[in-house]
Amino acid sequence: MSFTPQSVFMMLTTRAEQVTLRRLGPVPVDVSVLAKIDDAAPTQLAGNMGQFERRVVISDLEIAQAGWPGPVKRNDQIIAAGKTLTVVASDPIVIGAQTVMHRILTLGM
Repeated sequence: MSFTPQSVFMMLTTRAEQVTLRRLGPVPVDVSVLAKIDDAAPTQLAGNMGQFERRVVISDLEIAQAGWPGPVKRNDQIIAAGKTLTVVASDPIVIGAQTVMHRILTLGM
């Protein structure tokens, strides 16, 4: 199987949940995407505060079709199950000249 945005999207249809990907700005820009969100790992902050680190995978298909201003970057947000996760790092996977998917690291509650 070759990896394309379509093939990654098809794999996600059996393993993922629908989330909102948001680019903040004067007028926030949202796109609905399928995302595979891994289990949360606690991350200690100052004092007794903590957040959870999650790894997220999305296809580039929905981003490209919606004309969303990709790629995913630091401080974008993923809203999943009523929780807001903030992107701290994103690794777009490019094969040839085509962005296929995005591996994303987030923090949030």
